[in-house]
Amino acid sequence: MAPLANRIEAFAVLVTAGTAQTAAVTTDVSFADGLVQRIELDVPSGHVGLTGIQILSAKGQLIPYTFGTFLVANDHDFGWNMVGVIDTGSFQAKCFNADVFDHTFYLRFSVLDFAYATAAGRLDPLPPTPALV
Repeated sequence: MAPLANRIEAFAVLVTAGTAQTAAVTTDVSFADGLVQRIELDVPSGHVGLTGIQILSAKGQLIPYTFGTFLVANDHDFGWNMVGVIDTGSFQAKCFNADVFDHTFYLRFSVLDFAYATAAGRLDPLPPTPALV
């Protein structure tokens, strides 16, 4: 059986003080393609509801689900199981920070490489293309 993930991609996303929600900054958090099994977000203590984040996949809002909204939290860990949903490493974090101090969000992606997934039969390879006559 294939592992749930064979690599972790981790990012610290710094958002400078005074970044308005209407001018939220997008930071690239992309990595080599693979099957994303889980996304985890750590919002440390100190954000006190003055920061927000969206997680984008290929520049389209993925989390939170409702378009245009942001996750706003303080001292909270989030986790989303994504098994079978996303097979790209194209991710971005879109953030705002209405505080007078810089803040950091911590993102982790648990990824299963395609080679592991195929070896375990989790992906059905496409049949060879028939020869053209």
